[in-house]
Amino acid sequence: FMLIYLLLDDPAAAMSYGRVWLLAAVVGVVGISLIRVYGLAVYPTMHSADEPWVLSHGVSVAETSKLTDPMIPERDIPLNYFAYALGAWLRVVGIGLWEARLFTFLLTFVVITLTGLAAGNLYGRRTALLTAAFLVCSATLMSAARIRHDIGLAVMLAASLWVYSLALRREQRGLHLLAGLLMGWGMFAHYNATGLGVAAAASLYGPRYMAGLKQDKRWPEAGLWLYGLGGLIGAGTVMLTQMLPYLDTFFKNNSPEPVSLEKYLDTFFEYLTLARQSSQLEVLLISAGAAAAMWRQRVEDWTIASMLVLGPLALTVIAPNANPLYIVPLTPFYGLAFGSMIGEGWRQNQTTQTLRRGPAAAAILILAANLGLTLRPPLDYVRQRGAMRPDAPAPAQWILDHVDQDATLAGEHYYYLWLTDYDYISPMVARVDLQGSLANSSSEAELWDALHPDYFIIDGGRTSYPILRDLIQSGYLDARGYEVVMRSGAVTIYGKVSPE
Repeated sequence: FMLIYLLLDDPAAAMSYGRVWLLAAVVGVVGISLIRVYGLAVYPTMHSADEPWVLSHGVSVAETSKLTDPMIPERDIPLNYFAYALGAWLRVVGIGLWEARLFTFLLTFVVITLTGLAAGNLYGRRTALLTAAFLVCSATLMSAARIRHDIGLAVMLAASLWVYSLALRREQRGLHLLAGLLMGWGMFAHYNATGLGVAAAASLYGPRYMAGLKQDKRWPEAGLWLYGLGGLIGAGTVMLTQMLPYLDTFFKNNSPEPVSLEKYLDTFFEYLTLARQSSQLEVLLISAGAAAAMWRQRVEDWTIASMLVLGPLALTVIAPNANPLYIVPLTPFYGLAFGSMIGEGWRQNQTTQTLRRGPAAAAILILAANLGLTLRPPLDYVRQRGAMRPDAPAPAQWILDHVDQDATLAGEHYYYLWLTDYDYISPMVARVDLQGSLANSSSEAELWDALHPDYFIIDGGRTSYPILRDLIQSGYLDARGYEVVMRSGAVTIYGKVSPE
């Protein structure tokens, strides 16, 4: 790829037929998107614990206009208001796995658009196009099509970055305040916004402050103070609306546990390269982009390089157990790293913003591999003529065929994706803090007696099986009169009410 880049990178050779290439790119993106939309049932791979749980929050909003946690009744925890947006969408298009994933998938285009606009303001049109191209092909960003709230924070960070770039371009101080406010509002989607907000402030304004020191400007510019003020106002808004009734429990459950320095270092280096779980090529491109940014050494370049280090550092502090989904909000800076590397090269000064033939060829050839990685699973699904809305697995279909909708179910989250019309209880209810009458249960048996499920769906291959296995081994199901009413592979359904 680099050899092709060097052979074709003639500074005097601009792209011929630019409008034709742009039209071809638009048609290609539309085609790629349609394939991905059709294959949302299979790609990205299912997060069988979190996706049904977040879907249940959206369902509660869609059906009652109130945000509750139907799978964990009376849970003592503040839920992210991101679910209101999801619920409004489900109310319009319908409730289901594909419908909910379509919402998060469409939000990835918001991230792409806002990041491209920011790149255009910071670097120019060429880098904006290459940044957007990288994000369209990004396996990390595509992982955000799962039904989770990480994409909500990515949208807010990208919006903050765009407004920040506008503030610099237009020299309007008020936009710095708005940029910070948007970052603070990111907590409506994910509490990781706290640490990433600090990292963003340091990355956006730290390099500008260091450049100012060379001009004997000892105090940070007003934009930093306004960005920080906006962030505090945004975070305060979240605390007063989303968190206030649960502040005691929130701080108790999220107070940092003692972690060794060795653990922090391991987690930090894990976050630095965690994108490899989606694409090893992507990690190489991001690393090369960071190196190119540090080589160019312009203020905006140091912003990219700083966030690629400070972002993982912030995640290490607030989430010491590395989670590949937590790096989704960093994808705007991943895109900027690649886009600026190809668009700006390794030179400190560019004389033109024309998209040259060499960088364009290099970008196409390099990104083709990553595009293939993200496109192959849904394309195979299309070729196999799989159902766009996936059929219910056998256990869920048995419930649909034999159990009235007024029954209460308890079982693996995964099956809730097809059983949203039922009262469905998560096995995790026995492992979290509760409030109200359920908080007075002195044992798990007493808790389950209070919940009184009609059926238990127990799957030996799913995440919460150990919790339900303990319930079986304790003899609880036998003592309460539950019987096996259905078996399918590793799945056993116990029922207290005889099916018709």
